[in-house]
Amino acid sequence: MMRSATALGSLAVLVLALLLGGALRFPDLGLKPMHTDEAVQAAKFIEAKDTGRYRYDPAEYHGPTLPLFSLLVVGEPSESALRRVPVLFSLGMLLLLPGLRDGLGRWECAVAGVLLAVSPMFVYYSRYYIHESLLVFFTLAVMVSGWRYAVRAHWGWAVLAGMGIGLMHATKETCIMAYAAMLAGVLAQRRRLPIRHLAAGLVAALVVSVVLFSWFFTNPFGPLDSIWTYASYLVRSEGSGHEKPWYYYGWLMFFHRDASGAVWSEGLILALAVAGMVRARRECLPLPRFLALYTVVIAAIYSVIPYKTPWLAMNILLGAALLAGVGMVAVLRGLRRPPLQAVAIACFVLASAQLVQQSHRAGFR
Repeated sequence: MMRSATALGSLAVLVLALLLGGALRFPDLGLKPMHTDEAVQAAKFIEAKDTGRYRYDPAEYHGPTLPLFSLLVVGEPSESALRRVPVLFSLGMLLLLPGLRDGLGRWECAVAGVLLAVSPMFVYYSRYYIHESLLVFFTLAVMVSGWRYAVRAHWGWAVLAGMGIGLMHATKETCIMAYAAMLAGVLAQRRRLPIRHLAAGLVAALVVSVVLFSWFFTNPFGPLDSIWTYASYLVRSEGSGHEKPWYYYGWLMFFHRDASGAVWSEGLILALAVAGMVRARRECLPLPRFLALYTVVIAAIYSVIPYKTPWLAMNILLGAALLAGVGMVAVLRGLRRPPLQAVAIACFVLASAQLVQQSHRAGFR
């Protein structure tokens, strides 16, 4: 009975997070003018829609998943219609979280869902018609499939993880940063994978990538271009006018003021993520330990590279938000006494409300 109540309670919190996330993301999607990067992607989509063809450009524009899913979702192109695509993928992350419930915990997943729903950075940039929300969604999908495979070593989960890896590659070239961070987390688990399952996953990744980059075999050079592109991206990583100091993402997420004097901070997520890392190490929890290493490695990679844009921080915040759920439960367990736990929950609610206020200010004001 207790387990059923816990499951229902955490599910209710996730449903509320989904509703809150939708309320913060969907209204007035066409209110703000398009950023230049959005307008470029919109032009590429309209070209694909009008001609029925898409040709991957290894020098610009990123991969084919954004125009592909836009063709499935968007009717008549408009700012609002186009922005629904990244919004749907951003909300889709909340639907993936139950797949991690036995690795993180039900309440841990629920807390992570709330934080992903109200994070100002996730809310704001999920309303951008760019690739980042899709990349982060597919990254989480790979993590979920990989964890399900760790729980039950079935080839089907290996194939799903491989498909997710292929979709990451077909979304954005920066997927290799996430690959490196996830590989570091997997290697730290010291678990041997059956060759046949590993091969099935790699074949699935290759098939998805080739089919999409070739735009369903209409552009035979697309898959090769997706490899040659890294020559230009190696040069671009030096900055190309987007140079920022190594601490840029920490400054952006932890605390900063904009030109108007408004304060922005996702300190709640970062502080609880640190608590989650401590708990993962003390209790030797496999999935949180993987997430801790993933988050540290991908933060280090993005910090070292001079080229920086603010939406790239979503890749760091994904792991941080999942760890924050682990950290919040660790805090409650550490306090032990119900009155103190009630105070901690109240503080969490108030701090989350402040994130909601920032998201509303960013998205609508």
